Amino acid sequence: MTDNEEQPRRPGRPKREEVTNTERRRRKAGNTTHKLAIPDHIKRKHPGMEFRWGRDEDGRIEQLTQADDWDPVPDVQPIHAGVGKTGAGIKLHLLMKPESFMEMDRAEKMERILKTEKDQLAHLDKKQAIEAGAETYAVPGNKL
Repeated sequence: MTDNEEQPRRPGRPKREEVTNTERRRRKAGNTTHKLAIPDHIKRKHPGMEFRWGRDEDGRIEQLTQADDWDPVPDVQPIHAGVGKTGAGIKLHLLMKPESFMEMDRAEKMERILKTEKDQLAHLDKKQAIEAGAETYAVPGNKL
């Protein structure tokens, strides 16, 4: 073989020129967009609302829209979300709820959490538990 003829490629690592000439095709950090992000024009069109995607599976949309305060966002088409247990397609519907209702819901949830914590920490101390014949007691300074 002469110097002008190209040697046949062997399997394995590519030539250095091939490696250095390639460019990154992946997105740069910070440019990621989420498939389920709420578009800005929808947020501007409905100020004072919180949004979420609801799965149209096992009566979940009916539960959210009839038994809770969520309403479908008008003029937004549902998007495909995969296939359910039965093989039928699942859709995600964009729903909205007033922020004031969300704040009330969060306050109710926080009250339940605080009550549960208080009840769990409200055991007798060791001396009182022994006197009362209780099976459990709380150690002083006990925290959750």
